[in-house]
This record gives sequence, structure tokens and C-alpha cells, in this order.
Amino acid sequence: MIDATREHIYSILSDFNLWKAWSPWLICEPEARLRISGDGKYYEWIGERVGSGNMRITDEKEFQISYDLCILKPWKSNSKTTFQLSQSGDQIEVTWTMDSTLPFFMFFLKKMMERLIGMDYERGLLMLKDYCEKGSVDASLDFLGESQYEGCSYLGIKNSSALDNMSDVMGADFEKLTDFALANKKLVSSDFFSIYHKFSFGKNRADFTSALRLKGEPIAANLPKGFFVDSLPKTVLYTIRHKGTYKLLGNAWGAITAMQRAKEFKCNKRMHPMEFYRNSPRDVAPHELVSDVCMPIE
Repeated sequence: MIDATREHIYSILSDFNLWKAWSPWLICEPEARLRISGDGKYYEWIGERVGSGNMRITDEKEFQISYDLCILKPWKSNSKTTFQLSQSGDQIEVTWTMDSTLPFFMFFLKKMMERLIGMDYERGLLMLKDYCEKGSVDASLDFLGESQYEGCSYLGIKNSSALDNMSDVMGADFEKLTDFALANKKLVSSDFFSIYHKFSFGKNRADFTSALRLKGEPIAANLPKGFFVDSLPKTVLYTIRHKGTYKLLGNAWGAITAMQRAKEFKCNKRMHPMEFYRNSPRDVAPHELVSDVCMPIE
């Protein structure tokens, strides 16, 4: 739901000159080359991470916009895409749909692609909401690059959940870790992070550990049920810093996986990607949250 007039939202969606401010793909590669027609109805892009393609608005009805999407790289596909704007009380409900085809040899990736594109669309609608309501998006990425990570011992809770429910499950685990930290300040730090062991987009599942760095002192063996102690080794990390609500953290993940796909670095397959939380939602507003998405590299 967007708290703006249908006319205002329509004017943004029907002009590709305004898409860069809220696109869930261009935030991954701000330096991608764009060419937009004078009337804002046709748009081409070329990038190392976002590939290449074009979009053209084909039909503009009252509060419905349709366009053709042609992706050339990393694989060829064609889509019919539509925005539908519907009044819902004092707000506008925006529905973003796609009818797409993939090359025959990629049929086995259909479920995964539907999930990934759906997640992109969800983030895009959240950023569109920000842009329509406030004129800017409360999320940004800083590409911090490579750095040495010294490793640590940590207290963790391992879990698995549906992707749609991951934030709730992880949030409950971090509440348990926070309660332990408050009662054991000599043993643990305030450095919270997550380790992502496996994403199964086709099955809509993720395996992950919610963790809290230990200070190095011995920890009692009688830990609460479900808690364990482990360590991360010294390694090199590539880091993308996300500033803004956790709901848009997928922007950083989209960027770092696109970089991996474009072979901008070589992953260390012996370690899993991580997410470090540099401040807490208990202390700052959602748009002030800082999170580092890190990929171990060789």
C-alpha cells in the first residue's frame, strides 16, 4: 500500500527517467550504462552485474501500465509486465506482475527464478513506496571491498525456515541470544551476526545460524537448549554495507551474488556468507540500521 495519489504513482511508473531512484536492480550496479528515450518510454541498460536488456512501455490505460521487457544477458528472455493501481481506502495498492519465458534448457530453474524475481519485485515495491511518499529511498549500498577478517569464537543458534518466515525465526533466536548476553556480559560481546549455510530458493527454505561473538573467556558447558559454541577462522571478506531497514537487505545480497556471478571475486567455498549487524533496532530507527553483507573470498 502506498500513501500517495494514483496520479502521482502513475507519473513515476510511466517515466523510466525516474526508475533509477527505486529500481531493485540498478542499486546493485550504480555505474551501469543507461540510455533512456526523450519521452521516458524506452530504456536500455548495460552492466557487468545486471547484464543487458531493454524495456518499452506498450500500453497506458487509466491506472494500468504495461511494458515489454527484453533481457539479453546473462540469458535471453522476454516478458510482458504490468503495473495495476487500485484504490484501497485512502491508499493505493500497486500490483506488479510478469508473464515471462525462459530458454528451454533452463526449465529446471523455473521455481528458483520465480522466487528470486518475486523477491526483487517485493523490494522494488517497498522502494517505490518510499520514493512516492518521501521523494527518496531510505536504503543505500556502500561497496567496501576486500578486508582481512581475524575470525572469532561465537555463541550460536542454528535454525531452518521458509524464506518468507526467516526474519521472524531469526528475530526470535536473536532475542534468546540477547537475553543470554544481558545475563552474561563478561562472556559475550554485543557483536551480533548471521551465518547463511544454505539457500534453497526452489524449495523456499534457508538454513542459518544466529550468532553472538564471545569475548574469549571460557564459557560454561550448561548452555541453554539449542545453543552451541563454535568459531570462524581468519579469512578475507568482500563486504557490501547496507544502510536502511532490514526489509531491503536483499539489495546487498542481490549485489554481492551478482558480483560473484560476474566473477569479480572468487568465493571461498569452505566458508559460508555472513551478515554483521553494526547497530541495533533497539537503539536506532529502521532507516539508520547498518548491516554488512560479507562473502568469504580467496
